[in-house]
Amino acid sequence: MTRELPPAEQPDESPEEGVEPSILPTPPRLLLVAVLLGGLVGWLLGPVVERMGRTPMHVPWTTAALLAVAAVAVAVLARRMWRTVHVRRQPVNPERGLYSLVLGKSCALLGAGLFGGYLAFGASFLPRLDIAAGMARVLNSGLAAVASAALSAAGYALEMACRVPEDKDGERPGDRTGGSR
Repeated sequence: MTRELPPAEQPDESPEEGVEPSILPTPPRLLLVAVLLGGLVGWLLGPVVERMGRTPMHVPWTTAALLAVAAVAVAVLARRMWRTVHVRRQPVNPERGLYSLVLGKSCALLGAGLFGGYLAFGASFLPRLDIAAGMARVLNSGLAAVASAALSAAGYALEMACRVPEDKDGERPGDRTGGSR
């Protein structure tokens, strides 16, 4: 098995002007939907588990630590990509650019969903701080929510770093159309 892409077939016609890219930036509204859906799941998780006669799960501190490490790694990758594409204006391997874009989009959405879930899960235990491990659930969920928000922000920054800037004449560096605008 090889990692090389098959040779691209060259179309007979030149690409149409004004054609939008097929991968659009993640809209902030989608991130908000992910936060709300994650929050709904997080809010319902504790009561549903209790109604089943089980003890709600604990959020270990390692969850927040792992999310924070992932956020830092994605932020470093975003910074490097930004410097390569926007500061130095160097070309990026298309595979690397695509993989970075997909990683950024997925981290932004995953981080947003986890942020809502951990925040709501921890908030659902605020009225019940007197139960066993209630304070630990709230504290660790809050830390995991902050780390998830950092992961989402780093993913969004990586996605934005992958956008190719336009030249002064309005063309992107990779355009080969050469036509007048």
